[in-house]
This record gives sequence, C-alpha cells and structure tokens, in this order.
Amino acid sequence: MTARAVGIVAAALFLYSCSGGGYESPTAPTSQCSCNAPTNALGEVAPSCARPAPLIETPEYVPNSYVVVLYPEVDVQSTTSALGSQYCFTADSVWVNALHGFSATMTPCAVAALRCRAEVQRVSRNAIFHAFGAR
Repeated sequence: MTARAVGIVAAALFLYSCSGGGYESPTAPTSQCSCNAPTNALGEVAPSCARPAPLIETPEYVPNSYVVVLYPEVDVQSTTSALGSQYCFTADSVWVNALHGFSATMTPCAVAALRCRAEVQRVSRNAIFHAFGAR
C-alpha cells in the first residue's frame, strides 16, 4: 500500500470516528464545473449557503484532493456518481463500509458547492502522513 493510500485511509477513518449530525433532504446549487469566484490564501472558495459542511484542514495535504464524507442514510454509489456529474469530478475511491464517502480531485468551486449539499457531512483535504521508526 502506498504512503498516499495509507494517508487517505487514515484520514477517512479519523473523519468517520468524528461523525455526528443528521441527514436532511438534498437541495442542489447550480452546476460548478467552472467558476471565477474569488479564493482565499489557501485557494478555497467560500460556500454560498448559510450552514456549509465543515472543511477539515490539515497542515500537509495533496493539492485539490479531498475526502468527502456523506451521511449514513445516503446511497454512496449513486450519490457519488450524481455529484461527480454535476460538479465535474470522477471519484478516485468510493467507500461504503468503514467510511461512508469518496475521495476525488476537485476544483475549489466544486468543494464549495459540495459543502452546501445536504448529503455531505464534512469535507477534508487529503492529508499527507509520514511514518517514522523501524518495524
């Protein structure tokens, strides 16, 4: 297993252990395939909704790569496919057991839009982890 895969799995398990909240019926913003919205110093676009899902930051991360956690009531496969079509991304990985969500490379506008979706519990930058020590 590569260091990146280990990082994705570790981040996913961490996020899963912190789950909470509940699912409400989805409301979809317009398509976010491209936009010219202003970004902050981290390259993020501010979500356009009143209560966006949290964006979990990490000190070291893979640029434009995110782990999206969906609420347990949501069908991961079909929702990931529909969101990917609407926001122009293809999931790198989809998880339905230990983690209920997916990872994908996305634009800042897509991340902002996803954070406003009722199906999305939280979004995390894809963290880079380093292993130290001997076996």
